[in-house]
Amino acid sequence: MPKARKKANPKTALRNGVPLTVYFSEDQTARLNQVSEQRRVPKAELLRVAVDLLLEQLASGQLQLPLGIEIAKSRQ
Repeated sequence: MPKARKKANPKTALRNGVPLTVYFSEDQTARLNQVSEQRRVPKAELLRVAVDLLLEQLASGQLQLPLGIEIAKSRQ
């Protein structure tokens, strides 16, 4: 008897890319939730657009970030 094929999980079938964990402040989370609800756009999509915009601006020289940010002090 042939093995039954597993049905694809519809939630994971739509996912593509590399998973990444990012921690936001409470204020950032609240603002992101507000924009997501107002615009009726998923938070993940807003974040992808924001990262793309950031990378494009960095690549074109429109935006410069500090070369080093000391985060070790804040974690102690």
